[in-house]
Amino acid sequence: MLGVNDGQRLLVETGASLGKIAGAAGCSKGTAQRWKRGETIPRLEARLAMRDAFGIDPDAWDTELPRGFAIKVPPRNKAGRPRAVKPAAELDAKPKPKPKKAAPKPARAPREIPPYPDAPEAGAGTVVDVRYLLVCIRHDLQHRELTAGARSKLRSDEARTIALVAKIEREEELKEDRYVRNHPAFREHCDRILGALKPYPEAAQAVIDAMA
Repeated sequence: MLGVNDGQRLLVETGASLGKIAGAAGCSKGTAQRWKRGETIPRLEARLAMRDAFGIDPDAWDTELPRGFAIKVPPRNKAGRPRAVKPAAELDAKPKPKPKKAAPKPARAPREIPPYPDAPEAGAGTVVDVRYLLVCIRHDLQHRELTAGARSKLRSDEARTIALVAKIEREEELKEDRYVRNHPAFREHCDRILGALKPYPEAAQAVIDAMA
């Protein structure tokens, strides 16, 4: 058995497991165990590998320590495992600066929504009320912040309201046309025109077709 050497001390004080030492030096766990016990010393290739892995100077294995020197075993964590000591290369390295947190974006002021236009007076008529509803829908589409679903629904309401306005206006036109045709004064004028066109049957028929 060899005496305690500085390489053995440094290897034990790293707290590295046998598996980690064996992986770094390319040897078996048994060989790594003998290095830690001081039974053997590693060859040059293994020393260089452990220098890169744990920061142990390759010449430290040739430096014997005084008799009776006790190697300090590193403290263990809650799981009972030794706390690994960082290699010298990592200890000398400057800590990386923490990334700066991005400044929070200023809160956006709430969007000011203009009021709806004045509502029509009571009794203005169905078509006026429906037109006002269409104006309100278009007001929301233009000024309000809407989700895609809400905007799609309002677009559908707008299309249905436009169709309803067209239907009501058409019914109003037909109603006015029937009123005019059935008015006595209109019938009287038609009879006078047709009476004046009796000598001209073709012209009279053209007037009748136009009035139908």
